[in-house]
Amino acid sequence: MPYCYQKRELAVALVLAALLHPLPVAAEEAWVLEEILVTAQRRVESLQNTAVSVTAFSADTIAELSILDVEALGRFAPNVHIHKVPASSANATVRIGGLANSEVIITTDPKVTLYLDGVLIAKAAGSMLDLVDLERIEVLRGPQGTLFGRNAVGGAISVYSREPIDEWDFSQTFNLGNYDYFESQTMVNAPLMDNEAGTLRARGVYMYRERDGWVDNEADDDWGVEDRKAGRLSLAWNRGDVGARYIYDFSDWADTVPAPFLELVGEYTADTLTPKSEALSAIY
Repeated sequence: MPYCYQKRELAVALVLAALLHPLPVAAEEAWVLEEILVTAQRRVESLQNTAVSVTAFSADTIAELSILDVEALGRFAPNVHIHKVPASSANATVRIGGLANSEVIITTDPKVTLYLDGVLIAKAAGSMLDLVDLERIEVLRGPQGTLFGRNAVGGAISVYSREPIDEWDFSQTFNLGNYDYFESQTMVNAPLMDNEAGTLRARGVYMYRERDGWVDNEADDDWGVEDRKAGRLSLAWNRGDVGARYIYDFSDWADTVPAPFLELVGEYTADTLTPKSEALSAIY
């Protein structure tokens, strides 16, 4: 019995100590999730309340992950694979959930659609876009209806550029890497007008990127060379609840044969540029 009495006494002492010296509240140090707004259903809503399988990338995330073109999305979006095709570095094969664009010819509709500022990139040819000065990227997995203008059985990728703002802004960034990699991005934002006719803002961005090839080609230029230029001019006009936006963008690619495909080719004949492997030479 004395043992039981001491046990109850110890329990009471612990309770009193806890009341007199409360422990730190864990909620004060808890992480708070930042609200992410998406337009996957053609209306602005929180990502947590969207009844669609969506992977969203904010502008800060795009910069931190160094997502420079559409191909880089495949390294960070679940169940998404994107790569260039051997025929042209500007053509993309997008695969979501195993459904892919099997052909890049102009007569074939892609199973995964790509949108730039709400405008459909209807064909796989020329869809390997440079991602410059973006607001966000949304990757929608699964069959999509016609909310964006065209249905898709595999999914959709929506890319949104940054809109002009009401203040002067300028930025200049340089990136360097191996194989003489060099990249320059220049951005200028300017408010042009603010009067009874409304407000007019402009935003321009220009990107230049180059890199030497890492596969020697005895017959011509090395394979894997990158030589790209891209730019965008955006104008935004608003008057009260009425607004309009004009966007002009371009991409100029002079890349050589995508180097990753050469890992599968192996040794090749310099004169004909065909693989020495009998199995591969039959399809080249």
